[in-house]
Amino acid sequence: MRICVRSNFCTPQPPPSRVRLVGGILASVVGLMLLAAACSSRNSSAPTTTSSLEISESETVPPETGAVGSELAEEAGAETQTSLDALPGSTLASFGDPLFDGLGNGGYDVQHYGLRIDTTSNQDAAVGAIDGEATITLVPTQDLTVFNLDLEFLTVERIQVDGRDAVFEHRGRELAITPAFPLVKGEEATVEVLYSGVPVPLEDEADIFELGWQVEDWGSYVVSEPRGAANWFPNNDHPGDKATFEISITVEQGLLGVASGTLIGQRSGDGTETFIYSMPYPMATYLASVVTGDFVIDESISPEGVIIRNVLYAEDADELRPILERTSFPMLELYSGIFGPYPFDNYGIVAVPESLGFALENQTLSVFGVDTVTYDSIFTEQILAHELAHQWFGDAVSVAEWDDIWLNEGFATWADAYWMENNGQDFFAILDQYNQSSRLGPLKGLDAARLFDQNVYVRGGLTLEALRRSEGDEAFFAFLRDWYSSNTGGTASTADFLDSVNQRFGEDAQQLMIAWIFDEISPKLP
Repeated sequence: MRICVRSNFCTPQPPPSRVRLVGGILASVVGLMLLAAACSSRNSSAPTTTSSLEISESETVPPETGAVGSELAEEAGAETQTSLDALPGSTLASFGDPLFDGLGNGGYDVQHYGLRIDTTSNQDAAVGAIDGEATITLVPTQDLTVFNLDLEFLTVERIQVDGRDAVFEHRGRELAITPAFPLVKGEEATVEVLYSGVPVPLEDEADIFELGWQVEDWGSYVVSEPRGAANWFPNNDHPGDKATFEISITVEQGLLGVASGTLIGQRSGDGTETFIYSMPYPMATYLASVVTGDFVIDESISPEGVIIRNVLYAEDADELRPILERTSFPMLELYSGIFGPYPFDNYGIVAVPESLGFALENQTLSVFGVDTVTYDSIFTEQILAHELAHQWFGDAVSVAEWDDIWLNEGFATWADAYWMENNGQDFFAILDQYNQSSRLGPLKGLDAARLFDQNVYVRGGLTLEALRRSEGDEAFFAFLRDWYSSNTGGTASTADFLDSVNQRFGEDAQQLMIAWIFDEISPKLP
């Protein structure tokens, strides 16, 4: 969320100068709640390139919309979610997301990305240039003579499919590939893409910040939500097609390369260091993370057996350690108790030496600007809690389409307010007051520029709090655990949520949720 001071990134938020504390409570609800919003990406176009190679020889689909949820959504005046079952047979150059035409691709399900990124081999090239090699394992969901990947600006040098050279054409973010032999439905294929260049950050429709691989004087970092992953590796750039990852990052000797997942290998070269990370759990492309530079790693193990790995810029480490040491274990214990076991093997933050004004919940390695971590203890705790909660809701359970973003941000906003409630701050009352006074709009029917507006966070979080107050803590927490366990590793939609509410609590509770999600003006908290 985006939490801004943004978290999948953070929630958008006003600058710190506009945030005031009165009697220990943040006077600006917008400031606090928008801290946890998710980052958005920017549109861009790239030059067209076509390969002259001669051919040498002659996801999981998101769950179907539930019947009950679909019907009630229609009754509420919302557009019914398009079934994704038909997408692979329709337009191969798009996953079919209603908010982002051309985002992602149909016709196949990626199983695994093997990425090798070298930041050192282009010493004489432009600053920030990388050499990349992506090995993508995919399974066609239909017979394919041509298929597409998403990639922007970078130069593709060669593509092989199952060991044979393929013809390709590169227009904008669309990389169309014609293999030597058609791919057969259900038969696994391996695609190898050799590429290089300088990643160009992509524009964010919400005009909050730039997306993708970012190059700074001190190193680099990645913030891709919702569509920035295409600026640094070829992929099927939609959360509906999650896959496992192995990321190898090569940096100059003396620097550190860190990525999402667990370190499984390290080797030294001629003035270089290579770090290899494994992510064995399905991950959306926008949540894949890499950071390089002069960092140190603080590592510990929680009582639950989760490795806590905080990656801190060396000059800032001493200042940042106290709050992280004070909050990491208690937050993990609280959320594991109400959501279910932590989804992955490790977790931590990377605090880059930039005044980003946002945070983003990259899988197992949330990105923060150093300003966000050091701004204020209450404010910072809320953002830390928000990004941690996203590991369950947003990362382990991802959205079926981007118009379902409240399922990420609303869940994480509820979680950070619950953390504050457990520490003596009634943030739900503050959120409710802000929601009513600002008349925040519905959670569905968004457009790309409003993907991370305040209603997604504040009203989204209050939607869950309304269910909690209606059904009681014990039943509500059981619902959260079931929602997580039933959908972890995959995706879920608003219709799925409504069906789940109906199945556990009945029609009255479902109608309450429909009002909170779809009504022009939300109800008041029970």
